Amino acid sequence: MKRLNATGLLLVVGLALAGCKQEPTLTQAGEINLAGCHAPAGITQEEAEKVECGTPEVTDSPEAFANLVRSEPMSESAMVSASALAFDAATRMAATSDAEVINTAISARAAQDGGSEYADARKSVKGDLDGDGAADVAVLYSLEGAGGGNDSVGYLAAFVRTGGQLKLADTATLSGSAQSLSLKDSTAHLKLLSLGPDDSACCPSIEDDVVYVLHGNKWLQVQAQP
Repeated sequence: MKRLNATGLLLVVGLALAGCKQEPTLTQAGEINLAGCHAPAGITQEEAEKVECGTPEVTDSPEAFANLVRSEPMSESAMVSASALAFDAATRMAATSDAEVINTAISARAAQDGGSEYADARKSVKGDLDGDGAADVAVLYSLEGAGGGNDSVGYLAAFVRTGGQLKLADTATLSGSAQSLSLKDSTAHLKLLSLGPDDSACCPSIEDDVVYVLHGNKWLQVQAQP
């Protein structure tokens, strides 16, 4: 009888201990672990102590965070790939857009010559200007009041791409009113109107075909082929 009572007592104690077992305490928003790092809400204290400062928070998914802290460390090749991707993203963010490069160059020329751009006259064509296979840009634009006069002056700007970034190579001042711009075989073809003997200053009527090539990052006017 005593042996039975002892067995029953052990069973009762075991059941009591099992019933008193508590669920693990989860972290609350704003908690900081012993390392002084913020721990996401909804994870266990053990997982919270594994959080390192700078670890991305996964407050909307404690399960995802738990998988993160338990995952195996990245391999060396994976770390190299991740670093390369981060560098590429930073480079793209730091690069100046093509439009900004072009606008800045034209504004600088306008300030230098004392004129203002007639925006509707601007034309741009993409193509390989220097033979390296990259997409360069030729831009035709006009400045009004350049040099203090009332006339407009045409310009042909060459923007070449180096390391993915566009930059101004050279600008040629045109001797007539530019009507069109096209690129063919790394050559810029323009149609210019110039004054005839009987033309008034406002209305040039003589049409000329003008050809430019970029040689050593400088525009060089060449003879147009018939």
